[in-house]
Amino acid sequence: MSGWRCAALGTALLCLGSYLALGPGRPRVVDEYMVWFQARGLLARGELAVPEAERLGIWFGKRARDGQPHAPYGPAHALVLAPLVAAGPAFARALGVPPAQADLVEPFPATLLSSLAAALAAGLLAALAVRLGAPPRGAVLLGLALGLGSSLATYAGTLFSEPLTSLLLLGALAALERAGRRVAASGPAAAVAGSEQHAARPAAGLAEPAASAGAGWAALAGSFLGVALLMRVAHAIAAPAFCLGFALLPGRTAQRLRRTAACAAPVAAALALALARNASLYGHPLDWGYPDMAELGHPVSSFQTPLLVGLYGFVLSPGKSVLLYAPAVVLGLCGLRQLVRRRLAVAVVAGGVALSYLLFYARFTHWEGGYCYGPRYLVPVLGLVLVGAAPLLGRRRARGLLVALLVLGVLVNLPGLLTSFLEEQRGSGRYYDAALCYRLDYPGALAQARLAVHYLERALAEGPLAAPLGKGLDLGVLHLRRAGASPLVGWALVGLAAILWVVGLLAVRSCGREPEGARP
Repeated sequence: MSGWRCAALGTALLCLGSYLALGPGRPRVVDEYMVWFQARGLLARGELAVPEAERLGIWFGKRARDGQPHAPYGPAHALVLAPLVAAGPAFARALGVPPAQADLVEPFPATLLSSLAAALAAGLLAALAVRLGAPPRGAVLLGLALGLGSSLATYAGTLFSEPLTSLLLLGALAALERAGRRVAASGPAAAVAGSEQHAARPAAGLAEPAASAGAGWAALAGSFLGVALLMRVAHAIAAPAFCLGFALLPGRTAQRLRRTAACAAPVAAALALALARNASLYGHPLDWGYPDMAELGHPVSSFQTPLLVGLYGFVLSPGKSVLLYAPAVVLGLCGLRQLVRRRLAVAVVAGGVALSYLLFYARFTHWEGGYCYGPRYLVPVLGLVLVGAAPLLGRRRARGLLVALLVLGVLVNLPGLLTSFLEEQRGSGRYYDAALCYRLDYPGALAQARLAVHYLERALAEGPLAAPLGKGLDLGVLHLRRAGASPLVGWALVGLAAILWVVGLLAVRSCGREPEGARP
């Protein structure tokens, strides 16, 4: 097995095993329940309306023209979740959970989607790093820095969309990288290009015609972006940087335009579908279904945060700093300059998309992301920034620094895995003030760590099941037990996690030590 495959497999399995052992396996906040009810509506009635959420008093959204309550999220996430949501009742019955408690465990299969997506995103980052010149074991460290050493880990095992959009954006970047290789191998004119000329030539007979080189990969990247847009329309801000990236790949003007159009077309189709859906539901194509006001008259879908306040929050605040909750991005930022010299298009997209998200959400009124752990809205672009570290990992000093940043990231995010952020944040007065404005001095990981230490001490004294549902050590294996599942279920999950860890470590061990960036 080639180095990039071993790196990707080992990283993904190590992360997935960790998520199975430590993930919450349940939704906590309204955003998660909305997509859950959307998927249930698809299965029960063939529509995305959420009347169950309204009956339970947790509805967030707007009424459509037919009077039905809808959530303000696109259909893509619910469509992907629907098969796993359908498995929920059978899963609860198989565990022997009492009918009165079944609704507490039925979401568990659906939460596996975010765990799988986060693990695949980490594995894909490792594969990309090898292709960009990193030694395979260094690439594994980089993938783990995303999967375990960033706030992406705290969204695995939930119904948040961030793990899936992280995977989609990394998939689009991988398609761009592959397109660059195909373009470089398609003919002498392309091979002259400075930013891509070092890419390896594929085996004879695999080269695409020069006129269409890379267009298929561009269409694939655009399809990934279109799916992300149909989950949340704000992800459309990634499209311009990707289109620019495909235009920067070498070739004649007609070839560049063909690739750019191939990337833009699926995004445009997804946007047209979203606009048509808005017009059908709400009577106007630009009505995205958000309520005008939230609690205490707060505007929902608006951009009223001063730019410097949002930037301070995302960069320096203790509760939302991307440098604290994903410390390895420091190495990614340091390596972007060298990546520019190696792969201009990849570097432009990685940096451009990340900058677009930072500036966009820094002005967003609720830039903190509601109740959540770390910088939620920047989670989808963490993998793109970390790609910048790949050219540096051939140096032992850089790998040593990455290990330190990985350990720091695990320590910062582990409290968010062990305990519920909602228990710590809601009603504490530390997260929101009396007017429901986010407090920039919220201690974040430190407050969550205090809660984790408290419950770890209590678990040692009284047992891990002493705390009631929704409190205490908020692990999926414990949640299932509290809901009435057999203790064997928890042991089975831990055993499966151990198997994944062992196989993952064996895959990492089989990785070579030398860079394979030139291997197709």
